[in-house]
Amino acid sequence: MATIKIKFRKSSIKGKAGTIYYQICHKQNNKSITTKIHILPYQWNSEKQQLNITPEEEAVLRKYQRQIDNDIALLKRIIKELDKRGGKYSLSDIASLFHSPGTQTTIMPYTFIVDFSYNTIRTDKYDHINIFFLSIQIV
Repeated sequence: MATIKIKFRKSSIKGKAGTIYYQICHKQNNKSITTKIHILPYQWNSEKQQLNITPEEEAVLRKYQRQIDNDIALLKRIIKELDKRGGKYSLSDIASLFHSPGTQTTIMPYTFIVDFSYNTIRTDKYDHINIFFLSIQIV
């Protein structure tokens, strides 16, 4: 069983934003997965391993926190699947699955059924308007 920690790496340049990364530990080895989330030190709570959301920066920080939560949920599902299969796996296996295209959609806890359809409406003798309908059903 692998464990995941959310960490903040301060910038080496004073006053610049640092980077959020995920530290995965498995069989006494560690691997870091770097994110594209860059924040200032005061925006990070290392004890809670989450962002300090302030009213002034709420929109962007909530977006970042959602991304972190989604990434951690995905990593946990990957690890759970690898554990369920039995056999050996490495930290590189986890990182590869995390970064592989399509992983976000295939391991999500919901199935989305998307239906595209359109109707043609005649507004007068020569004009036709195609109206597209999109319905999404969460199963």
